[in-house]
Amino acid sequence: MGLIVVTNDDGYQSMGLKILVQAVTALEHEVMVVAPETNQSGKSHSISLSPLHVKKHFEHQYRGWWVVSGTPVDCVRLALSEYGPQHPICVISGINRGWNFGYHAATSGTLAAAREASLRNVPGIALSAPENASWEKILAMTVLHLNSWIAYALDHSETYLNVNFPESGREWHWAQPQTRPPKIHVDHVEHTAWGDRVSFDYNGHSVPTVEDPEDFSTDVAIVGAGGIAVSVLPAPLMEAALPTLSKSRAGARYRNLAVPDAP
Repeated sequence: MGLIVVTNDDGYQSMGLKILVQAVTALEHEVMVVAPETNQSGKSHSISLSPLHVKKHFEHQYRGWWVVSGTPVDCVRLALSEYGPQHPICVISGINRGWNFGYHAATSGTLAAAREASLRNVPGIALSAPENASWEKILAMTVLHLNSWIAYALDHSETYLNVNFPESGREWHWAQPQTRPPKIHVDHVEHTAWGDRVSFDYNGHSVPTVEDPEDFSTDVAIVGAGGIAVSVLPAPLMEAALPTLSKSRAGARYRNLAVPDAP
C-alpha cells in the first residue's frame, strides 16, 4: 500500500518498535526501520554534529532495519535523505514505552521524529503506550486504527499526530494536549570530588491529575477514562516575531533607523 519509515527513541531493540513493525506489515505496508542504537528518551529535537555510524541489523521481509548511532531526528533525516528510500508515504515513531502527554511533546524524542518528518512535508505520527502495556492489546489497537491515522496525516502534512494508548480500551478520540508541566524535585544529592551529583524524581509517565474532572477534552483525561487520545500538533514554523524597538531602552538609540521587512 505504501512505504513507511519506522523509528523510535527507545532504541532498535525495543519491544514497542517490533510491535509497530508487526502492525505496519499486517496492514500490508512496506516498512523500512531506521532506529537509534541506544535509548534516546528525552532527547527532543537534538541532532548529532559528528559523523554517524549506520549499520544494517537484519532484513527479513523488510526494506531494511538500520541502526544509527544518533538521535531519532538523525534517523529521520537519514531516512528522508538520498541515503534512505525514495518517497515514503509516512514516518511513524514508537511505540514508546511510557506516555507522552501534552508537555512531554517538547522533550520527547518519539514526538521529535514525527515533528521532523512534518517539517519536511512528510506525514508524521508518534505512538506511545503505558509502561506496563500489554503489547498484545497495543498491537490489536494499532492494527485497528493505524490506517485511519495515516489517512488523516496524508491530508494534513502541515501537522503531525501524537497518539497515546490507554492501559485498556479500543475507541479513539481527538484530544487537546494538557499544558501543565509535570512536578519535579531533586530527590538525591551526592557530594563528590568533581561536584554534586543530583537526580530528579518525578512521575513523568503516569497519568497526571486531571485539571478539571468535568473536562474530557485533554489527552490526559481521555487516556485516564480508557480512550485512545489523538492530538493534532502543528509543524513549527520558523518565523520570528519582529521586536518593537521603540518600547525598549536599548532600542531608543535606534528609533530613527529603518527596520527591514522580515524575509
